[in-house]
Amino acid sequence: MITEEARSEQAAEDRAALELALQQAAGVAPNRSAERRRERPQKTPIPKSKAGLSLGYRFIWRLHYTLLAWGGPAQRPLEWDPRERMRRERAEKVAHAQHPAD
Repeated sequence: MITEEARSEQAAEDRAALELALQQAAGVAPNRSAERRRERPQKTPIPKSKAGLSLGYRFIWRLHYTLLAWGGPAQRPLEWDPRERMRRERAEKVAHAQHPAD
């Protein structure tokens, strides 16, 4: 005996297969934007902790970071982005200050 839950799952799969077949018949590429979003590397977050960072370093860092946003290079992949490089270096400094033995 087929349960109601199994019927609804089968109906959802049938609808998805039908939608894909209709898109292919119409010559429309299937929507794969969700898959592409998962493949992109994530930006390094700016650490909230200020451990190991002097007031002068933080001021100059923020000024440089802001100037790069206004007049820096166009959008680049994360591995070439100077702002991403700054975020990674700052995160490494904070991590080293919090765990100096590592």
